[in-house]
Amino acid sequence: MEFMGFGLKWRNWILTCLKSASISVLVNGSPTNEFKLERGVRQGDPLSPFLFILAAEGLNALTKVAVKRGLFSGVEIGVDKANVEHMAKSFGCNIRTLPFIYLGLPIDAKMNKFDSWKPVIDKFEKRLSDWKARALSFGGRLTLVK
Repeated sequence: MEFMGFGLKWRNWILTCLKSASISVLVNGSPTNEFKLERGVRQGDPLSPFLFILAAEGLNALTKVAVKRGLFSGVEIGVDKANVEHMAKSFGCNIRTLPFIYLGLPIDAKMNKFDSWKPVIDKFEKRLSDWKARALSFGGRLTLVK
């Protein structure tokens, strides 16, 4: 986390969260004395998704460095068009190219770029605006029904 730019204070907070966890167990309805957990976070811990993302980002950064240094390279799969068409026909699928629309959402090769999400954001803002206009411009009288 240090190489990702996280400060010492923040890193110590996370480390404290990981090391300070303790639990007790109910035995016949009575709790035992608390004991310290030995390893990391547990399932359902609110920190779990965040720490997973940090670990994935670290792995991504290391992979990029390895590729840059020539220590690692990707694998290209050479599948000819006839095989793709045969497999698509066998599974009853269509052959698509990027970008395309799926369930009303644009799918692009660069979904991590803001521009790829702009149509979704624009559509959401328009619907939100329409909803606010309907909710705020209620001209009639409000009648409560019992």
